[in-house]
Amino acid sequence: ALTRLPARTFGTLMSIEPAFGALSGLFFLQEYLSLAQWLAIACIILASVGATLTMRSQSKPIIAAD
Repeated sequence: ALTRLPARTFGTLMSIEPAFGALSGLFFLQEYLSLAQWLAIACIILASVGATLTMRSQSKPIIAAD
């Protein structure tokens, strides 16, 4: 599936990974997150949402048949 995923989408998903890691630690390990960490998670998620909303779909180039 990763071969069909656009590079921009893959980059957006990878940027969310640390936020999901922190939230997993909060829920599964009962870790405490400081206010700065909550703000950082919110900024990461907002940036990912913004990047996703502003992405333009690119059409694939037409390849001439031989």
